[in-house]
Amino acid sequence: MRRGVATVLFLAVLCLGLVSVAGMAVAETTYTLSVAKSGGDSSCLVQEYPIIYWINCGDNCTGRYSPDTSVTVRALAHYPLYTFSSWSGCDSWISGSDSCTVKMNSNRQVTATFKKISSDPILTVTKTGEGTVTSSPSGITCGSTCSAQYSTSTFVTLTTTPSTGYGFSSWSGCDTLSSDGSQCNVYMSADKTVTATFTQISYTLTVNKTGGGTVASSPSGIYCGSACSANYNYGTSVILVPDNSSSSWRGCDAISVTNLCTVAMTSNRYVNVSFGSLSINAAKGSIYKIYKDYASWFGTRYGGVTAVTVSSGTYYLQWFTNGTALVAWTDGNMYLYDAGNWFPIGINWTTTSDADKADAIIDETYNQGASWFLAKSGDMTTALNADGSISYYYQKCTNGAYIIASSDGNMYVYIDGMFATPVDTRWN
Repeated sequence: MRRGVATVLFLAVLCLGLVSVAGMAVAETTYTLSVAKSGGDSSCLVQEYPIIYWINCGDNCTGRYSPDTSVTVRALAHYPLYTFSSWSGCDSWISGSDSCTVKMNSNRQVTATFKKISSDPILTVTKTGEGTVTSSPSGITCGSTCSAQYSTSTFVTLTTTPSTGYGFSSWSGCDTLSSDGSQCNVYMSADKTVTATFTQISYTLTVNKTGGGTVASSPSGIYCGSACSANYNYGTSVILVPDNSSSSWRGCDAISVTNLCTVAMTSNRYVNVSFGSLSINAAKGSIYKIYKDYASWFGTRYGGVTAVTVSSGTYYLQWFTNGTALVAWTDGNMYLYDAGNWFPIGINWTTTSDADKADAIIDETYNQGASWFLAKSGDMTTALNADGSISYYYQKCTNGAYIIASSDGNMYVYIDGMFATPVDTRWN
């Protein structure tokens, strides 16, 4: 107990009953009063009052009191399963009363004895993990009510409902199980205890990597490299970190401005990351999008997008006939280079959308065979699957051909009912 506490009330709650203690503490706490209980389950919870907090006390609840303190202990049975029977170890107790008085001139112990009201057996459910157990006939919703009394020879069926992120694992203590193991059947011939075990659900995150880079994860588990998949508990937010900025992602829930990929583990997940040659496609997508919007100012493109490696990484640039260049720099940002000056554009090229990448590589493919494709017919179009997901992007040409950026990452040309694949071309 704490010094200076004037009145202390213990309330010990368990299957067999509840014990309270009221007394005075006026000086140094020097003697221990132990309250033991018999006649049923030995577990309990203790509440101290007026200073309220909870402790686990097992079958022996204790408090310390100053010399000559008069402490009154009151037994409160857990109705309707138990009734109070008697006290022992008291200085003063009247048979039939639930109050026991002790004067604290030494360490003392008193014992409260409880009895079951009925001879009918009690079924108690314990749990590991998170979930709810309910009974038929009713009586148990554990949750909150984890024990109930049933008439002798009653058959009780227990059913589990796992909490979000958990799955039911196993039963113990049952007489029989349902055919699928999900329900526990108990024949109430005596007091019985069964245990339901729930376990956290985990899902697998797999990183599919192309190119020479490495990906690590937080929390740890993936270092791809060598370990490209790992299991994570339901709801875990996994951050994937590439070892250089020259990488592009597919399958992330979010991509940060520093090119970190975030994945929420609510199912098995697959993420694709491309290093090296495919990273240029993200740069091409942003460069082409900007160029299309301001083509009359840039003039025509001078050559193609070029990769340049410097100490800070690899950047990509496209020159134009007006003397300027668009630069996808190593920090992930787009810049306009004009007459020796650098102007930030406010676009992160590492997060270029799939549509912009597809549009750029379709245009690149078109330019490689423009004399055969003739002219473009309209703008790039998106084809959807029945569930609304993207199947492919395509550009129709006036020679009847279609340039296709498929969801498998490959480029195709479709004409006269046949597909052809441009040599060594992937858009994603």
